[in-house]
Amino acid sequence: MSALPEDQEGRSLSRHSIPRFTAAAPHHGGVPATHDTRALVKWEDCYSRTQELSPKAAKLAARMLRRDPLVPYTWDFSLQIALMQRASGTQPFTPEDLRAIAANQATAEKLVGLNADQVQAWEFAAWVRQVAGDQLTVD
Repeated sequence: MSALPEDQEGRSLSRHSIPRFTAAAPHHGGVPATHDTRALVKWEDCYSRTQELSPKAAKLAARMLRRDPLVPYTWDFSLQIALMQRASGTQPFTPEDLRAIAANQATAEKLVGLNADQVQAWEFAAWVRQVAGDQLTVD
């Protein structure tokens, strides 16, 4: 049994084996293209952004993006791993956190009165949705 998380086919994943996000990256003979000039967001870029979040913001962002219809399920899987790794050891959500999560899922308009962690999570979730909205695919 592997200590690493697994994808839906049961393959072990690591930070280096999680797919990069690219714009319609071509596949040649079943092998992903190694260089795509159209690549907008690589996994390394997204991963580094998750690591810039505070642990509490990462936990909030994970809940804001969980099963978001605007985010491809393969992104959701990768993001949940990275965000929850970053969020390990955080305190439980407060009622204000839950209101921010619910509002984030209902509207794109940022609420007034959010704390720094909630703002950081909100902006990260908006960035992910914007990138996904550019019709990116996972190679």
